[in-house]
Amino acid sequence: GPGPFYQRWVHSKENDKLQEILDEMYDKYVPPCLGRVLEGKDGEVNTGVPLPTLMVNLSFDKHGRSLVGTDAVIELTKLFDAIIVDEANASLEQVEHVFIFCTLWSVGSTLDDTGRGVFDEFLKKTSGKLLPPTKSLYDCVYDAESGRWVPWEDRVGKWETESSNT
Repeated sequence: GPGPFYQRWVHSKENDKLQEILDEMYDKYVPPCLGRVLEGKDGEVNTGVPLPTLMVNLSFDKHGRSLVGTDAVIELTKLFDAIIVDEANASLEQVEHVFIFCTLWSVGSTLDDTGRGVFDEFLKKTSGKLLPPTKSLYDCVYDAESGRWVPWEDRVGKWETESSNT
């Protein structure tokens, strides 16, 4: 499974407090989220039905995902490192929200609309945090500078093609 890779990544961090927080974040999010996406687990309930995905690749399972989630955890760590650049000054609150965002776009990245709706609710419930209640997390980005979730529309300008300008 992804545990050894994740532990090696955590121990590469120089900040002991950050290592401790990242260990807590792994336990809180990664096994439950991988279980929800890959196996259909929701706490003690196991439907045995993975969440629907957009990917199909016969080198993985019939839904196009690795069977253990290591690929998703590798992506989670890369995203995290790209967002948290000042590890020495990252707060617990900031680290957790960035971790949630990275989990969404790694573990839940290939889900279709139905799967994303289920995973969005599952991640909100698992976090126990006040996350955007009226919008899907997929429609938001965590702004580490302001410390809040903002709609993608606020960060990305409207895109128009040349043909729409004529």
